[in-house]
Formats: sequence, structure tokens, C-alpha cells
Amino acid sequence: MLHYGLSYTKGEGEIKLNGYSDADMAGNVDDCKSTTGVLFCFGNTPVTWHSQKQPMVALSSCEAEYIAASTAACQGLWLGSLLGSFYGKAASIATIFIDNQSAIQLCNNPVFHGRSGNYL
Repeated sequence: MLHYGLSYTKGEGEIKLNGYSDADMAGNVDDCKSTTGVLFCFGNTPVTWHSQKQPMVALSSCEAEYIAASTAACQGLWLGSLLGSFYGKAASIATIFIDNQSAIQLCNNPVFHGRSGNYL
């Protein structure tokens, strides 16, 4: 057990905060709600993860992934601000990786939000 753990090494470059979000589509068989999963890494080392049932039923995989991405964005803003305060700098910008092309397009072009459901 002594040989397992996370190691954080001092880097010489900029603070890199990477986030990964994913969702299953209607994974809960009882209420058809999806589950959001979010992981953030500082450099190459995971620092936080989050898994939660989504508060509403998503009507498509795009909506489920978009809800997961927005959850990751909120957490990324908070973590970036926290890291910035540790280093005495402005908030660090987190890069969030999403594996659904429709959700990526929806994040990049907010014009389509009105067609995606009344909660977006």
C-alpha cells in the first residue's frame, strides 16, 4: 500500500487545469435520468471528480452531455479561481474535454439554445 498514491511535481510552465465531462443517456432505469461524471486534472494528476444524477430528464444524448458540460464548466471556474488564489495570479482557465460533437457545437454556438429545450 505504501507504493500507491498521487504525486504532484513542480512544473516550470503555466498552470494546466484540464476537465473531462461525460454523461450516460437515461442510465437510471427507474426515472430515466442521466448521470453526470466530471474529472479535473492538475497537470497529469487527478485532483477532483464528481458524479451526480442529473436533476431533469434529458430528451437526447446532446442534452445529457450539455448538462454534464455545464456542470464541469461551473466546477472549472471555481477550481481555476482557487488555483489562482494559491499562486497569487488571475484565475486559471480550465480546458474542458467533451466527447459528444452535438454538445460541443451547442456550447460553441449559443444560437441553438432556444431550440434545445426551455431549460438551456
